[in-house]
Amino acid sequence: MHKFLNLILSVFVMSMMFFGCESKSTDKQGADGKEAITLLSPKDLKSFPADVQLIDVRTPKEYQKSHLKNAININLFSSDFNDKINKLDKNKDVYLYCETGGRSKFVAKRLKKQGFTNIYDLEGGISNWQNYHEIEKSIP
Repeated sequence: MHKFLNLILSVFVMSMMFFGCESKSTDKQGADGKEAITLLSPKDLKSFPADVQLIDVRTPKEYQKSHLKNAININLFSSDFNDKINKLDKNKDVYLYCETGGRSKFVAKRLKKQGFTNIYDLEGGISNWQNYHEIEKSIP
């Protein structure tokens, strides 16, 4: 049953990746008057804030291959995804990315529904950001 639910979630997320692309936009305002979800281009951000909650929502295998420096891996497909997300500070900025932007967009909307107030979706995922920010690699 667990595998079946993961398959359904995977199909849904993949469809979001292919059909959910948008141009740069922001979403409804958060509690502090700022936009709740902001699509952020690598050219718009020179460096991440020191206390950033930078979340890579890809699989551990993808994360080990390469990830943005100081990113935490919270796999969208893991059974403990919600538990890990709930440990984040809802009032601090959260920066999300995946490979190309589909999964992080899905997670950003989910976080907004859970009460997170300042969500930044890194446009184009790591594929877009790796040329602008420091990358760490675990697998040669």
